[in-house]
Amino acid sequence: MNLSAHAASAVLLSLHRINPAALREVFDELGAGDDIRMQLSTRLRRAAGHQIELGSHYTFVFSWLVANAGPRLGVSYELFEAEVAQQAKAGATMVMPVMPRWALSIPMIGALQRRMPCRPLVNDNDPELALAYSGLIEHLGFLASLPAGTQKLEIINTAIPCRVVALADRLEPQISYTDPIATRLQRLKGRTLGPNASQIERQWWRTLDGSLCSRRHALSHLGDADGWTFSKCVNDIWTVDEARAATAGIGLAVLDRVARYLRDAEPPVQLLDTVLDDPATSWLDDQND
Repeated sequence: MNLSAHAASAVLLSLHRINPAALREVFDELGAGDDIRMQLSTRLRRAAGHQIELGSHYTFVFSWLVANAGPRLGVSYELFEAEVAQQAKAGATMVMPVMPRWALSIPMIGALQRRMPCRPLVNDNDPELALAYSGLIEHLGFLASLPAGTQKLEIINTAIPCRVVALADRLEPQISYTDPIATRLQRLKGRTLGPNASQIERQWWRTLDGSLCSRRHALSHLGDADGWTFSKCVNDIWTVDEARAATAGIGLAVLDRVARYLRDAEPPVQLLDTVLDDPATSWLDDQND
């Protein structure tokens, strides 16, 4: 996915305004000093004036910057998002990124509080997981676009719980035959939320409990699990907001994984060189303001 120059400029300026020392640290890890940061900042400001969409090399570098500088800023990602929105107010009509778990992301249409669910701009090294999560986001977006009566169709609603549990299964693999998905879902919940989770995040995860696994079993096997049958699932379907909440909850786990991947990755020194030499934007370095 691409990143607008306007958004990238707001992200870089916000990182510098909140904690310039933290930003300097990550640029040092990239082998770049203040001169390179200033060059990049000026270029992005000029590119924003031309409404330029940046390529994948920019997207990865900025995702890496946010994932690595974010935890060092000394503020929550919610406060950082607010600062980015403030810096980007001149381009309010554009879709601005969000940083849940310090993973640079784009919110889906009709997102809930804190603009979740959202899709990370960079994925980790599990393409199957990325494709499944992307499919869930698209599925939910399509569902939300339908008339209220059509949203209740069984074939649409029953698929979302199956998709959510499949993602949990991938994020928290089975250790042994006596390690059921309901237990693994609770482990994933504990690792995702942590002791400092907000009430909103806890509310999202209330949908992701043992009954969800029983519901998935009934839907996929046409069997009875803890009182859940296929008919009960059809008659007691999630609302669109409940589906969004479940997707937001599992989405946090996906974003956690992406952010860890970016923090564990080697500094993208060569990609920064590609950014600096990018012919689509490097010509802006010779322009006058």
